[in-house]
Amino acid sequence: MKYNALTLLSEQLTQSLTNCLHALSEDWWQKLVLDQLTYQQQNYARDHQYQTIAQLDLAALLRVADQNWYDLSRHYQIPATTRNWLKEAQTIRNRWAHAPAEGLPDDMCYRDLDTIGRLLEAFGANTETLEKLNTEKTQLLNKISNTETTIQKPKIEANSGTYKPGDMVRLKAEPTKTGAITNVIPTDPENRYQVFHDGNIATYYQSQLEPVNSSPTRATVTRDALHAAMTTLQLRHPSTTQLYSLILTSAFIKTLPLKC
Repeated sequence: MKYNALTLLSEQLTQSLTNCLHALSEDWWQKLVLDQLTYQQQNYARDHQYQTIAQLDLAALLRVADQNWYDLSRHYQIPATTRNWLKEAQTIRNRWAHAPAEGLPDDMCYRDLDTIGRLLEAFGANTETLEKLNTEKTQLLNKISNTETTIQKPKIEANSGTYKPGDMVRLKAEPTKTGAITNVIPTDPENRYQVFHDGNIATYYQSQLEPVNSSPTRATVTRDALHAAMTTLQLRHPSTTQLYSLILTSAFIKTLPLKC
């Protein structure tokens, strides 16, 4: 599709530049074409002994049109704003020349076709040329519309083992390692989940996880058992019987007499 549109643009620029530049100067090929090309384009044209505008590629045609914009705009009575489309066409050509193997997004292609269409119309393209481009635009627009209606969000099976973002889980192989679900990745035959724990996000299969019981477990103990548990805690951690404060400790040390 993109090649058809760029071909139409090349053909129209060739016709428009030929009709206009011939009448501007006897030495038009040197002054208005070759001298306006980039250094690389000039060398290429000389090496291949180009003598007509039809031999130039699209990049060179766009360059010549831009460099001779004042004369072209007067000849074809083109509004000044049209030059923005001409410069954008240079970007489009470069973008398509370096497009990835899978192509560019359809919405970007549609915008490019729209710009090319406006430029063709400004340079006086005939009805047949404009209809060809409009056909491409219509086909692409239909493709975009059909894609938007057929794409569905992947479904996550609602079963007892399915988690959602925010759920607390732990690793079956390492129950002490717990974290929160941050993202669900639907896959077959089982979903994968991104879990935030230990300051990082890791990905696990559903079968590797199990839910963490967020409800506290209540246990009933006797008074003697509670007393024994508290005594054990104090024996294991003597500091729990003291209340420390850096500020108070510092103030206390200052009150102590100094020994010489």
